[in-house]
Amino acid sequence: MKWIARLEPWLKFFGPVTPFIGEYARGVNQAAHQWATWNELREKMRVEIESLFEEFDVLLTPITPTTAIRHDHSQPVFKRRIMVAGQPRAYMDQFCWIALATLLGLPATSVPVGVSADGLPYNIQIIGGPGQDLTTLRFASLLENSGLSAFTPPRQSK
Repeated sequence: MKWIARLEPWLKFFGPVTPFIGEYARGVNQAAHQWATWNELREKMRVEIESLFEEFDVLLTPITPTTAIRHDHSQPVFKRRIMVAGQPRAYMDQFCWIALATLLGLPATSVPVGVSADGLPYNIQIIGGPGQDLTTLRFASLLENSGLSAFTPPRQSK
């Protein structure tokens, strides 16, 4: 990761690069006192978002920019590519869509809500307030019970 941080300006010449990969690489190599400063900021953000959940039970967001993708582990994660709107993108770009929940330690439940023309599922992310894990699970259950969740188990091959 130290090399990724140092080489970030030149990585784009080798193919699509996840935005802010240099920041990520620098983050995993930062000193403890720097981490403590950023952690304090994260905790302040978490407190601020609690007010959102005083008015709303859940927040619905996309979980990825694509339908389900093929599981392909033939390349290291930083070399993998996905197609978004017909353009190759860095595989790691997917993780920005879940960043709000993961950064702030918020509960999130992924629910399939549709199927593409190719038959591939796409999901939404149900985010709840701090400690409200059961709320996101209950909302997912309500979607399923109302027929708004589009999951269909695949046929068993014989």
